[in-house]
Amino acid sequence: MALKLLPLVLRLVALMLLAWFFSDPKRYAIPFAYNLRSVTNRPVSTATTAIGIGLTVSIFIGALALAAGFRASLVTTGSPDNAIVLRKGADSEISSGVTLDQTHIITANPAVAVGPDGRPRASAEMVIVVNKERLGQ
Repeated sequence: MALKLLPLVLRLVALMLLAWFFSDPKRYAIPFAYNLRSVTNRPVSTATTAIGIGLTVSIFIGALALAAGFRASLVTTGSPDNAIVLRKGADSEISSGVTLDQTHIITANPAVAVGPDGRPRASAEMVIVVNKERLGQ
């Protein structure tokens, strides 16, 4: 019951604080003319601040767009019927190792789809990391 009243109490406290704050508008008000005079007296710092804020916002928007693009590409590609089998304790393909005998056991499982030729639709693939020299080194 008390948790249901908490948002209402918080709203009432916020309203009372706002009413107290704005009860005398001259108490905390900065004249608008002061702001305009500050902008015109310091054009370089004003422009630098505006450009900095604009660049920050554009980089943030670009990062969000990149994340949304990755998410969209991952959602639309692949199939829920595909699976990757890793050994126990492995968290990626590189740290996993499945033996050939284990792959035969996995492909013999009735849960593995079978192609039109009657063979299981599974492939035992290997991930290999190769160190390759960069160009110019």
